[in-house]
Amino acid sequence: MFNLLRERGVEFQKMEVTMALADGSRTTMEAYIAPVSIEVEGRTVYIDMLALPKAKDNRTLLGSDFLGKSGIVLDLKNRSWYFSHKLHHKICFKEDLDEIRYRLLGVL
Repeated sequence: MFNLLRERGVEFQKMEVTMALADGSRTTMEAYIAPVSIEVEGRTVYIDMLALPKAKDNRTLLGSDFLGKSGIVLDLKNRSWYFSHKLHHKICFKEDLDEIRYRLLGVL
């Protein structure tokens, strides 16, 4: 996603971030950040995307900040999600995450 956004002219700012790893240790790594908009089911969400270009075999991860701003509620037990204002309109998870496509609308 980082390379695709750069190819489309999105300008990232370089920064250093400290991250907590699963084993509890901390590491500092190079990161890039840029404001982007993501459309999901007709709703546009504006977020700051953080890219870790040196991470290997990583996928784009939408974190709790994105879920909160978008109003998305995860129902992991039933493998679905919905918007907080549409409790009865549930959307099933895709079997293959590679099939999920987010349409990038532009930069703030």
